[in-house]
Amino acid sequence: QAWEARGEFYKRNLGALGEIVARQAPPPSVATGVNSAGSHLLRPTDCVFLVYEARPYLFVCRTAYNTVFDDSVLLSFARGAKAPSEIDARLRSAGFTHVLVNREELRRFIHQYARPEQLEALGVTDVMREFPKIPTPEDLYPPFYLAPTWKADRSIVLAWLAELRKRAVWVGGSPPIDIYLAPIP
Repeated sequence: QAWEARGEFYKRNLGALGEIVARQAPPPSVATGVNSAGSHLLRPTDCVFLVYEARPYLFVCRTAYNTVFDDSVLLSFARGAKAPSEIDARLRSAGFTHVLVNREELRRFIHQYARPEQLEALGVTDVMREFPKIPTPEDLYPPFYLAPTWKADRSIVLAWLAELRKRAVWVGGSPPIDIYLAPIP
């Protein structure tokens, strides 16, 4: 019921993710003073595919995600794709309208779940501080590197993530530790 107050709370407490969450259009059942339709990044009718993010309860629209302990939903869409546009088409045909990539969470996952030998091989002693020096942090994300298909689908997933970042409609945080939201064409 306190839609604007909730948005302010998210912005103060969730950083860049809070900015995105705060710029959702309220569900039709919520009466608010918000009239600027152009300022909303997401609408209740959208469906967001979350990458490295597992807090779907923050969104008023439908979402799909995996936790760090699950098989990667992204890899299931990427399996065997030859071009990033194939991943987009698969997501679109599954009903997704947007992709949210939270690299801040990727950094946290690596900090908590990467194997010590993986970090030692890269000369990383403090993931939180040295994340920018990790060339492809995706290789340290358990749902990816533990998947039998990661080696085969790695290059297409990395290319797709790079294209998403280029067409993002909203970016927060500081690259390479950023959060971005991109529509699916």
